[in-house]
Amino acid sequence: MDAPSRTARMSRGSGRVGRRHPTEFIERLMKVAFDAFVAYGYEGASMRQIAKEAGTTIQRVVYHVRSKEELWKQVIKRVVDSYDLRRKAVLESLGDASAATRLRHVIDDMVTFQAQTPGIHRMMTADAAQASKRLTWLCQNYLLAQVREMVGLIKEAQGEGAVRPVDPARLRYAILSMGAVPFAIAAEFQATTGHNPFDREEVRRTIDFICELVFVDNTPDPSGPKPVRDADARRPKRKK
Repeated sequence: MDAPSRTARMSRGSGRVGRRHPTEFIERLMKVAFDAFVAYGYEGASMRQIAKEAGTTIQRVVYHVRSKEELWKQVIKRVVDSYDLRRKAVLESLGDASAATRLRHVIDDMVTFQAQTPGIHRMMTADAAQASKRLTWLCQNYLLAQVREMVGLIKEAQGEGAVRPVDPARLRYAILSMGAVPFAIAAEFQATTGHNPFDREEVRRTIDFICELVFVDNTPDPSGPKPVRDADARRPKRKK
């Protein structure tokens, strides 16, 4: 076998191996796509630009995801599934705790997650502004179940007399807004308040503020609040 034939065979072989084990490529693609959808929205994000930023070709991207909509769905799925898993783990760890205790921990974890992944609120809000196939997909696969679960938990805590007697669905959206907006508009928040929302103590203040408004008696949870995870990984980098 001559040298060119061996080279071509090795190249084809390495390509097949790459497709069988695309873990690193997929991770890179999902990260770049997430950043693009957050920065430019669904309509503004370009598959070719995403491929370029991921250090690959549009042909290879399309090999793994058939369309921009499919890529958007995969990005959403990876982020929201990770949140669903951690929320379920939090609730399972609390066992038969009161609804108020479970709600406090859910709020704590939700705010912490928003601090660590601020782009997800921007990304989902952009598609929640008007009816679309993507919003329908979001509702059917994630939002309806999440809203019903938290509204049910709020109602249960209200039944215990621990949560203010207001509309539970509106309260759920109020909690989400208070827990997500400081991180989604971090630059504005810091410019107008002088506080970096991603600082560990500031994240804790956001959680405490929400609980102060939600609960009738905001006595500290006897089981103790969870330590706030470090949000520095998603903190916007300052230009030197």
